[in-house]
Amino acid sequence: MASHLSRRARPHKIRAVTGSSPIDPPRSIEPDAGDLLLDPLIQSFAELLGSARAHAAGSNDESLSHEERVVEDIVGSFLAGPATRVSELLQGKLVGVPAHQLEVLVSLFYSTIDDVYIGVDSHLPSRFLRVHPFLLENLAASEGPPSVALGDTREHVECHAARWVRIVPHSVAALKEDLVNHRDVAPEYFHQHEAHGITLLSVDRQQLEAAHEDILKEWTTDLGLWVNRCALLFEPSITSTMKELRLQLIYPGTSDFEKCKRYVQRLIEHARIVKLRGGTLVDQPLGDHDREHLLWGLETMFQPRLADYWASFVRADARVTELGPFVEKRISELGVAKPKILDAATGTGCDSVYLTERGYDVVSNEIVQRFVAYARETAEENGVRLRIKRYDWRHFEYFAAPQSYDAILAFGNSLSCLPTGVAVRSVLARFNYLLKPKGILIVDERNYRAMAAKKSEMMQREFRIPPGFPYCGTSVQARPLDVPDRLGVDNNLLTLEYDRASDNEPVGTFEVFPFTDGQLESLLEDTGFCNVERYYNLHEPNGHDKDASFITYVAQRRPAGRSRKAGTAAERTIVFTDVTGSSNARAELGDTVYEAEWRKHERKARAIVDSHRGTVHKTLGDGLMLSFASAVDAVQAAKEIVSAPGTTRLRVRAGINVGQVVEDESGDLSGRAVNAAERICEAARPDLVVADDRVMLATLAAGITWHRMEEHDLRGVGKRALWRWA
Repeated sequence: MASHLSRRARPHKIRAVTGSSPIDPPRSIEPDAGDLLLDPLIQSFAELLGSARAHAAGSNDESLSHEERVVEDIVGSFLAGPATRVSELLQGKLVGVPAHQLEVLVSLFYSTIDDVYIGVDSHLPSRFLRVHPFLLENLAASEGPPSVALGDTREHVECHAARWVRIVPHSVAALKEDLVNHRDVAPEYFHQHEAHGITLLSVDRQQLEAAHEDILKEWTTDLGLWVNRCALLFEPSITSTMKELRLQLIYPGTSDFEKCKRYVQRLIEHARIVKLRGGTLVDQPLGDHDREHLLWGLETMFQPRLADYWASFVRADARVTELGPFVEKRISELGVAKPKILDAATGTGCDSVYLTERGYDVVSNEIVQRFVAYARETAEENGVRLRIKRYDWRHFEYFAAPQSYDAILAFGNSLSCLPTGVAVRSVLARFNYLLKPKGILIVDERNYRAMAAKKSEMMQREFRIPPGFPYCGTSVQARPLDVPDRLGVDNNLLTLEYDRASDNEPVGTFEVFPFTDGQLESLLEDTGFCNVERYYNLHEPNGHDKDASFITYVAQRRPAGRSRKAGTAAERTIVFTDVTGSSNARAELGDTVYEAEWRKHERKARAIVDSHRGTVHKTLGDGLMLSFASAVDAVQAAKEIVSAPGTTRLRVRAGINVGQVVEDESGDLSGRAVNAAERICEAARPDLVVADDRVMLATLAAGITWHRMEEHDLRGVGKRALWRWA
């Protein structure tokens, strides 16, 4: 499988402050890599820089303009000599370079790196274009996809879409003053950013200085951060009289790079979007989703070097030989003529390509930028085209309409990438939301119980997990670096180390959430799945193989509805209501008055339940237990009950959950879903309706606006992500 890093960097039109004519560096010259580190990033830079060196040193075309020759001289001056400034820069050293060369160097970076870019630049708009006249144009000419601006649409765009963001550490008032005082140049700054899809974020100078002092602690406040590639630190105040400026390059996998990400994260948390509208500068808050997308973009799931080796670890041909027929058989059992499949964790693309080649309707999803590039190349090499989206699972409710897919695949131990059981539960609820009735989810996990049982053996330095399904490669091998004593505990993660087989050199580590026995099955059943089958290394279902490397689960979406037979389990929406502060209200009103007010409330609540086709199962002290076939009916009824409880002297709250319940002959309900609904009600404040993920998802189409709450540890139920409708 080809690596997208092995391709020659595409020719890039470089414009510099010395002239306006572009030059095209050729692609046919190998770089001089002897004095450069062999990091993939440095290699990719070196290819482009080596091409530029050859062009600058070897061109004798008399037709070149004076401006083009000056640009060539600039590039050549970067690369002259055995110990060049660029070589030192690429090795992470703080170097000084002629000020007028900065744009050429940054343009080379733009043309080489296809990644989310977040810059912090202290220049006011009136100074930026004077110092960097062609920087925005060079960014727009890079080979990556166009940037998606923030705050421009009500539609939910891809969580991990290409984004370019510039953080300007000046207050909105300071930016407005600069705009008024420099009408000749400042408006163009805003126009160019908007034209290229670059979002401008404003933060107060005090916030910048505090973040710098608390987190960054470097020689500058200004940097360009390519989230998965590098951070380029540069002089915070560049003037036309400067002869030299300082630059430093920092790579992922270092504490300094993590500081850069935390520094940018702090600034984003305090930022506001600024735009020019009709000649007036306007600002607006950074919306919750936009902020989440930026902050999630700073989360590096795969270390860059490990991502580059992943294709060798997977070995696509051997993987799909075993996994492909297994998936096809499970899908064929659905009896659907043209099943629609979502490959939710596409990785390097081998599973999506296999199924697409066989005529299935496949939509792929992947958030790791390197994997997206690998998947596209894999598809191109096999003559197929993949439809790849880049949605975070935490926002999968925006991926497609509900009930869009017949099958969802989440392979490669991908659920273990989530650090907590509550996060896994939330994601499984979203998978359920996207599946058609009786659609299937196929997920897998490493056999963590076997790893824990053999912990002493596996923790030996020489131990390596033998190659086999689904990781069939032999050139990269994995071993547990740290196995927790207790499995299935939130944030108590297992660390895997990946080494090159040829020399045992580590190429990266990866932390995973190790499920305890039965935990994933329980979460599947709790999020609306049934008929869960286990396959050990893809063998017959529901057997027991302690030595299997992987366990694969096939689960069906449970249909909703009320059981017609007592004692039979069915999917229902359960509502608990409760009079808040009932003890104080009874003491204040007296027993007689309180009971009269309660009877008013009960009559009104029963009428509301009847109007929404629900059932009152019983009275519980100061509350009611209700059930509904429809989550929308349940939520609307609960809202009416707490908003108009039939009395002004009592305040009511409600908690809602969806799940499998059993109704006995007396009409009473039992099951985990019932217990969860009661505990969710306890987490609600007066006048609020509170629900879990599944209820929130089931009511989105009805236009109900939910607000996320903090995670709650519900007594006897466990942690849940909760939502409120006030």
